[in-house]
Amino acid sequence: MMIDGYDITSFGCTLIGGSSFDSFGSLLKYPKRAEVDYNDWAEKNGIQPDLSETTFEERKIQLYFGMLAGMVSVMTDRYEDFYGLLSDTGYRTVNAVPGLTHRLRYSEMSEFSMSKALLSSDNHRVLTVEFTEDTWSQTATPPYSAAAPSGLMAINSIDFGNFGIGSDDLLDDFFKYPALKTPFDDGRQKHLDLVRTQQKNIKLNLWMLADSQAQFVNNYLAFFNELKKTGLQTLRIVPAGRDVGIYYSDCGSFKMERWSVNKVCARFSIELVAPVFGI
Repeated sequence: MMIDGYDITSFGCTLIGGSSFDSFGSLLKYPKRAEVDYNDWAEKNGIQPDLSETTFEERKIQLYFGMLAGMVSVMTDRYEDFYGLLSDTGYRTVNAVPGLTHRLRYSEMSEFSMSKALLSSDNHRVLTVEFTEDTWSQTATPPYSAAAPSGLMAINSIDFGNFGIGSDDLLDDFFKYPALKTPFDDGRQKHLDLVRTQQKNIKLNLWMLADSQAQFVNNYLAFFNELKKTGLQTLRIVPAGRDVGIYYSDCGSFKMERWSVNKVCARFSIELVAPVFGI
């Protein structure tokens, strides 16, 4: 991993991943879309959103670093030098995932833990560092074809399988009809002669597989490129032959299950909004 051109191993550091310290999942979690303005007409189904622009909220990123040294004096020097790098003026250029460059600003060191007493002959610390990414600036190319089942879902006519994406969901959340809008009330009675539905929020629990880190990064970016386009995107549930116009809202979770040279696997969820939903 490189920070501003410095290999973090020069500070005795490594980036920690895994189930307890999921640095990669935090770094790769898609940003949340900024609030969308919309009209909600009582006499019309759903909402009328303004999707002419796509902007995102700032991302909070939590990275875990392990720092190792044989002597207390060496550990102290490395820690001070590393903190000096993180807290320098301006943004940090972070290269942790091959093919991705993140422009982050240091916020705080939220946790600091030592594995042994200070006077031990070998010292190890785990540093939990909070960063903020103000702007999503990654670019994408078309997806690689990946070894994932096809024929379940598609986005803008591109099968999810082309991105290496599949799902263990039975899509119950998709097929559930949206709630109805509150009927007009004139103070004497509720008028039920006009039935209109609300917008539909759809959560998809997905996984992504790739045979290399480069393939994963390419598909990861290409998939989000389809989600973040301006206007409505077309989500197709292939077995049911149903197309629904949606826009991306948020990435609820992102967890790396495996990160190796020959196999990468992640599980994540995305939240979509169908302004008008009908199946």
